[in-house]
Amino acid sequence: AAAAVTRNPAYASGPQHVSAHDFSCGSGRGRGMVVSGRVTMNLTNGELTHNCGGGLLARDFMRDLAVAGTPAPRMYKGYLWNCPGMGIGHLKLRLSNTTVANNTGSHGAGVMLALVFSSDVVIEKSTLRHNLALYSKGIAGEPFEGNFTQSSGGGIAVATMLKKASSVKLVDTIVHGNMAGVYGGGVALEGPGRVTMERCVISGNLCCGTGAGVYGVDANVELNDTRIEGNRVDQLEASVMHEGHSYELHRAIESLSYTIDNQEALGPPSLQDYNNGPSGSRLYGNGGGVCIRLLTNLTMSHTVLRDNHAYAAGG
Repeated sequence: AAAAVTRNPAYASGPQHVSAHDFSCGSGRGRGMVVSGRVTMNLTNGELTHNCGGGLLARDFMRDLAVAGTPAPRMYKGYLWNCPGMGIGHLKLRLSNTTVANNTGSHGAGVMLALVFSSDVVIEKSTLRHNLALYSKGIAGEPFEGNFTQSSGGGIAVATMLKKASSVKLVDTIVHGNMAGVYGGGVALEGPGRVTMERCVISGNLCCGTGAGVYGVDANVELNDTRIEGNRVDQLEASVMHEGHSYELHRAIESLSYTIDNQEALGPPSLQDYNNGPSGSRLYGNGGGVCIRLLTNLTMSHTVLRDNHAYAAGG
């Protein structure tokens, strides 16, 4: 069925087939759109803008996933609240000619994809711009209170599970001017599901931690005919403005340092606990364009990295 989706937030949960043309989900509290479970959805010529909980959340499971004995991706913890429907399984999502802009959220402020099963997502001819990923109470003068691992992926965050065959493609898409408190100002990736970017532009994104353009941990990434330029990892001292509000983006990194400095024992590097463990928490300030860590497999073809900046290493 074809529909113009105007309510906020808009929900779709499986199993069902949904198409929306010339849609708009904006100016809401919470995600602009939530897609859950075994859904086939085509979204074209739309806008997901000015939402204070992020633009689009798409996941191929429901809250009952834990009952099935299947854990959610680590990067996705914190989002296991209930939604309508009971379906879990293959999610097929195509987002075309759509603008995802000026959203404020925690993890994946523009688009958040959490894929446990063999799902397929295509984002084509779209723009993800000026989204802010920062999870914090933001109380001035007090220690940063928030999960810094959820201050990542300003434009898009993708979390997939081990030994699954999820596929995510960004084609002819612009990821520009997004911000994140810690990782992946533009793009943040975790898990072995293949993520392919073809003829994309990842530009002008900012983060305070690592990987301002593209950040990947234990990921599987392919970049073809893509430009990654003008991104920067920065030690901000002043607040940043977004949607008329002031945010202390740098306080997410202060929390990261506090966590490390107050550990009683720094153990060996740990893949399972990479967020909180010493293996990676000290590695901020790196990778203005691209930063990959741990078991990430990165393939680049006809891809340009230029004019990126990092204050530690790997500009």
